[in-house]
Amino acid sequence: QRLAMDRERRGGHGMSGEECGDAHALRTFWRFQEGRGRGTEIRSRRASSCLKLLLTLSLISMIALCRFPAAHGFALLVHGHTFGAAACNGQGRMRSCRSVVLGRFLSSKKSNTRGSRNASPRMMASEGKSAWFTPAEETSAEIKVKNSRFIGTLAYTPSVEDARKFIADMKVRYPDARHNCYAFKIGDASSSIEGMSDDGEPSGTAGRPILNVIAGSSVTDCTLVVTRYFGGTKLGTGGLVKAYTECAQVTLLGSKTVERVFRVRLAVSGVDYGLYAKLRSSLEALGGIIEDENFGEDVAFKVNVEEEIREQAIQVMMDETAGKATIS
Repeated sequence: QRLAMDRERRGGHGMSGEECGDAHALRTFWRFQEGRGRGTEIRSRRASSCLKLLLTLSLISMIALCRFPAAHGFALLVHGHTFGAAACNGQGRMRSCRSVVLGRFLSSKKSNTRGSRNASPRMMASEGKSAWFTPAEETSAEIKVKNSRFIGTLAYTPSVEDARKFIADMKVRYPDARHNCYAFKIGDASSSIEGMSDDGEPSGTAGRPILNVIAGSSVTDCTLVVTRYFGGTKLGTGGLVKAYTECAQVTLLGSKTVERVFRVRLAVSGVDYGLYAKLRSSLEALGGIIEDENFGEDVAFKVNVEEEIREQAIQVMMDETAGKATIS
């Protein structure tokens, strides 16, 4: 404005040298401001794109979790490239980061028959119930890490002898493999037998990680062998632990299991005939199985119930027989 007023005062004549310098300074200033504005807009668009990508990945993760009903307390490992808030720097740029995505799954419904589970379980905490899971069938899974093949094989082995036999069978099945590392767990949480072997790998890099995966689940009476074909590249101690852990997890998560429940048998006698029909119906409603009925002067029988409802069943029998039943 000052330059325009001076020009008008001189009758429209050209600018002096000082005015030309001022005009050049003004043009330079506004070009600088315009450049800053464009840079801010570009960074804003980048930040907006980062946020949209992050929200999209979050939505995909939620959908994936809903489509894989499985266990509490464990995670499915999926290797890949992903983006997260921590990968975004202050200038709105995104960098790719190699990560392990841990998906925590919801519990699937239990079968009333305590039979085979069709969903992938498996790493489910027992939540205080007198139940555990065993493999329903032999299961295999394979992963590759830097050209090394890791083949996991899980089988039902109710005894140590069965576990040893299965391990020997795996060595026969893969005779040219560099390592056949394994871990097994026999028995329930209160009393179990465990074993493991690194089979030539550095101590603590194979057998222990496999056993940790089994111990972290509610699966027992099982043996998991991870067979390795060396790919020419050494993985190092940390890499081996990671690879054997991942292979064991993928194998266990891909298996089918059978739910098994601790049951107890109660012998009952001294039940009046007039009370027996109702008592039997009440026990069956609790999931009890009536066995060895004997109809003499009174009714005597045995009832097989889950251990967790033992006290409840006893209370029902005492209440409905007015305390006359003898239970042992």
